[in-house]
Amino acid sequence: MKNIIPSLVILVSAMLFNCQGKTGDPGPIGAPGAAGSNGANGANGAAGPDATAPYVNGALSGNITGTRADGTTPINETFSYTYDPGYYTLSANVGQVQTVSLLRYQSLLSTANSFLLPLILNGSGQYFDSLGNSSFSLSYTKALAGNQLFKLSVQPVLTKQVVILPVDPANTSYQFDFSFIFGGPNVNYIQPMYDNNGHTGFNTKLGEQVFFDSPYAGGAFVKIIDAQGVTSTTSATYGNLILNQSTAPNGFFFTLGGNDLSKTVTLPADKYTITGYSYDTTTGDMKFDYTINIGGYPKPNSTRHPMTITGSFTGKVSQIVNGAIKGNDGHVSH
Repeated sequence: MKNIIPSLVILVSAMLFNCQGKTGDPGPIGAPGAAGSNGANGANGAAGPDATAPYVNGALSGNITGTRADGTTPINETFSYTYDPGYYTLSANVGQVQTVSLLRYQSLLSTANSFLLPLILNGSGQYFDSLGNSSFSLSYTKALAGNQLFKLSVQPVLTKQVVILPVDPANTSYQFDFSFIFGGPNVNYIQPMYDNNGHTGFNTKLGEQVFFDSPYAGGAFVKIIDAQGVTSTTSATYGNLILNQSTAPNGFFFTLGGNDLSKTVTLPADKYTITGYSYDTTTGDMKFDYTINIGGYPKPNSTRHPMTITGSFTGKVSQIVNGAIKGNDGHVSH
């Protein structure tokens, strides 16, 4: 009997094995498991400090009215320049007179838009520095439709000026477009150009450049370059003119057949007013309103027509006390 039970176990196992059916086709692949979700984005970090913020100091702001160079299109533009590079301080009080130049930019990245306003402050009132014409300037640009850019630059001339125009503008036979530079009381001169041979040239309203020998070499006509860059050594218009040197600061005038074609004119000073001026010596806060009336050509005014600028200044202005700069917070640094 010992061998009967194991034999039955083997027999049953064999029978079960022989009774298995064919292997079925593989089942379908199960759907992939859901992807795990990403973690939430972290909060944005705090904005870094504005590197230009320390240079914002009040504003030189205003409104410009006048006429564009075409003589018909009106100008009515506003501006506000707030960035102070910190170049200037209110000078020490010498004989009850102090000076300061207020400079502001629209952007620290560009000097295209800027206003430099020099002042003299004294016991009898406040007025612009009439001796600093060359440093008094306003530049303004504005993008227009059609990829156009409106640009304006002006430099008030605050003293009366005597100017010799090399050719009287009433003489329409010539289209010279003389450019003058003004640098202080009764100091002005024409800005000519020179070619590689030292000839003296002037622009015309037609885009030409007309060159003459130096007045010391006779001043005869040399050549004309038209707006397309074509050069000619003859000119029915300018060929008989002679360039002369004058003793006046501007230095030039033209003659034709011995006749002087120039005209001497006296340009009145540009006008200005300052109102509501105040300055707190403790805080350094300065403010005032201003109006500037600027003449047209031949003054350095890119519109060539009179214009008016009205506006105001507010800002902190440090001062020099006993040779040291007193900061806006009242401390003195050496």
